[in-house]
Amino acid sequence: MIAMTERQEIAERLRENSTAHTADEALQIICKCTVRAMRGSKSVMEVLADLIDPTCHVVICGQSDKYHACKTCSECHFGWHEDIYDKDFSFCPNCGARVIRDEA
Repeated sequence: MIAMTERQEIAERLRENSTAHTADEALQIICKCTVRAMRGSKSVMEVLADLIDPTCHVVICGQSDKYHACKTCSECHFGWHEDIYDKDFSFCPNCGARVIRDEA
């Protein structure tokens, strides 16, 4: 996931280049502004989607006792213990990414 500071830097670069452009020029500018955030096999579109709506999955890493589950964020790897009777988070308590739930 793209860190908040990196999101802000990309947004600033995009704002600096916000004058009127043709579609081709705009695409080149978007690619240039997001290239540092493109890691591995991420495409420009995936980077833009992460900028707009960062998401994650909750990974259950174990159970600390019969009432508390150990969970981590798939993106920032923040870990927490959650009461099994508590409602699941909609957003990561650390990075703020929207939690995507697998369909059961």
